[in-house]
Amino acid sequence: VDLLSPNFGILVYPGKDYCGLPEFHGIDEDKYVKVIPEDEPDLLEDIGLPLTLYKALAIFFIGGALRQYRGDTGHHAMLIHPSQKKYDHKIVIIKVSSVLDNWRQKAEEQLEGTSDISYNSLKQQLIEAYEDLKKDGVCLPTFNDLEEYILRCISMCSPVHLCNSDEDASKNAAYYKLNIFVGGNMVERGITIKGLAVTYIIRRAKGVSNVDNTEQRARWFGYKKKFLDVCRIYTTSEIKEDFSIILEHDDDLWASIERAQLKGITFKNIPRIFKLANKMLNLTRKNVAKADRLAFSEWTKQDVLSLDEEVAKNNHTILNQFRNINSNKIEVLNYNGANKHIIIKDIDFWNFKAEVLDKLIFPSPCKIGTSFFNKLQEALIKSKVNPIIDLIWIRDEKHETRTISATGKINQLFQGHNPNTESSTYYPGDSKMVAEDRSDRMQLQIHYIKPKNMNDINFYSSALALYIPVEYSEKMENLVGKV
Repeated sequence: VDLLSPNFGILVYPGKDYCGLPEFHGIDEDKYVKVIPEDEPDLLEDIGLPLTLYKALAIFFIGGALRQYRGDTGHHAMLIHPSQKKYDHKIVIIKVSSVLDNWRQKAEEQLEGTSDISYNSLKQQLIEAYEDLKKDGVCLPTFNDLEEYILRCISMCSPVHLCNSDEDASKNAAYYKLNIFVGGNMVERGITIKGLAVTYIIRRAKGVSNVDNTEQRARWFGYKKKFLDVCRIYTTSEIKEDFSIILEHDDDLWASIERAQLKGITFKNIPRIFKLANKMLNLTRKNVAKADRLAFSEWTKQDVLSLDEEVAKNNHTILNQFRNINSNKIEVLNYNGANKHIIIKDIDFWNFKAEVLDKLIFPSPCKIGTSFFNKLQEALIKSKVNPIIDLIWIRDEKHETRTISATGKINQLFQGHNPNTESSTYYPGDSKMVAEDRSDRMQLQIHYIKPKNMNDINFYSSALALYIPVEYSEKMENLVGKV
């Protein structure tokens, strides 16, 4: 009846050098993912290359030069994924080849000592890209020390490889250490690009996309730890948001399977509850698996931070008063000092809602707010659930900073896991703070966040994350299904 119900399944953890969703699209996403400005000329419609693609090419060559400077002789590659249309691929190849030929000529003349003043424009572009990497925290030698390596990388780069159903020039990449690829469906599903460091991707399906198809386009995932610092993705804000949301979905799914296996629930009997925050994303095609959106998932996180200092003080006072009243119940969860949490267990949810949640002031619109908790309360009552809740103050003595948009949107509220169990920095991740013997009750996490990109805001504001047990979700799913 259901092709996605195998009798057993095993979670296979990635190797320590693997870089996937958490590394590229987690807390440090802004370092690796660069958004193409909306007002920038279109690669496919405008004459010439947009400025962001010039920047991507310069970053590609500097990254390759830095790897060689460090003694890394592996392949170094760039992928340009503009569209699925073959005609578009040819247009992009002509444009990029023209720029590459021009840069190669200037680089070779400079290396031979026959360069003229025309090299200065290329040098300035390279210096600007060098400074961008430096601002991102990449450890670099001086530009003068690196310049010859950069020029040699430009001169030795491959011609632009076309990869689509008409032509697959990827085999030619074996003859070059630095390669640039242009393509569509084939590059997103059919080949592995050795040493892929820079990706320029503007292709997104119009309307609703499928998560599985979207993840297949992420060719930048892989075993890249030793050169992760020079990896970059240039893309649209929509594609960046897609992957950020898919990371949340992926973490939620992984954690659900882990908890089910620890409880001894067979893989076949794991509740099919998935978290997917964006209505422009489906799990997969309907002929693969049908999925209905749920009113409540396991984790619901506050996605917008209040930037009003008086509101922040009000919320802090309310939360602190409740904490002080229950100070005799406080327990400490300590992970390597940097992740010291305070937990108060077994609080009656109805009392907590009346005494705290109903008095807090939330930004609007926001995933978690007064209307959310009112809706949750009604669903719990109608489902005949009488919940208790654990309260946990995350990183109680060491508050957090996050990138916050101008509208208050939080980039990745949760800190991810450090999987190295033998390391002193091991941390299971914020989403794993639900202990196995506590996974049958609700948990409310209280984070204190300060924007790291807004110098005029020097206060911490609370942000909440609510865990709802699978058992509760299943009961509320039945209720919502009948409406």
